[in-house]
Amino acid sequence: MCVQMFINQGEIVDDPTNGDCKADACDDMGNIVTVNDDSDLPPFDGNMCTTESCNNGTPMVTNDPVGSNCNGGVCNAMAMCVDCVDDGDCNDGANPSCVQEQCVSCSDGMQNGDETGIDCGGTKCKKCNGETCAANNECRSNDCADGVCCNNACDTACKSCNVNDATKGTCTNIPLGMTDDAPACDGTSVCNGAGACRLKNDEPCMNNGECASNNCAGMMTKTCQP
Repeated sequence: MCVQMFINQGEIVDDPTNGDCKADACDDMGNIVTVNDDSDLPPFDGNMCTTESCNNGTPMVTNDPVGSNCNGGVCNAMAMCVDCVDDGDCNDGANPSCVQEQCVSCSDGMQNGDETGIDCGGTKCKKCNGETCAANNECRSNDCADGVCCNNACDTACKSCNVNDATKGTCTNIPLGMTDDAPACDGTSVCNGAGACRLKNDEPCMNNGECASNNCAGMMTKTCQP
C-alpha cells in the first residue's frame, strides 16, 4: 500500500515489466494502480530501420523514413537496411548507380546492374568489346575499330575487329584471299591469313614470301599460284 503522506498521487512507485509502456503508481485512495508510462520504451528489436516508442501506454514499433542511415546503408520501405534506394546513395567507383537496392559501378570488377559484360555495356557504362561504335570514347577499351569496340587499335594491314560474329571485338587476322581497306591491301594484293598483305594469285613474283598463297611458281615468268 502507498502512504499518501509520503508519496504523491500519480507518482510511479514500480515498473514490474520493463518495456511495456506501463508502470505502477498511487491513486487518490492510496492504492497501487497500473498507469501509462510512455517513458518505459519497448526493448530494441535489433532492426536499425525501426524505432521503438510508446503511444498512450501502447508499445509501438514504427519504420524509419526511407533513406535513413543504417549500418553504412540506408533503410528501404520495408524497414530493411540495404545498399541504396536511389543513385544518390552510391558514391564509389565509376558511374555508380542503384540497381535493385544494390550499389553498382563501372569499375567494381563484376557484371551487375544492366551491364552486358564486366564493367561495360548497359545504360551506365561504356560499351563492351564487340558492340557497335562510332568513336573511341564510346568503348571501355577506348578503341573503336571496324565499327565495333575492340580489344586494341587493330590498325595494321590485314587485321580486323569485325571478321565474323565469333571473333567480333577481338583484333583478328583477315582470312587468306580477302582484301583490307584500313590500311589498304587491295588491287594486286590480298591478305595472307597471317596478318600480312601479299600478292594475290596470278601476280608476278620473285619468291614464295611475296605471295599470299606462299607459292611463287612458273617456268618462264613466275606468278603467285594457289
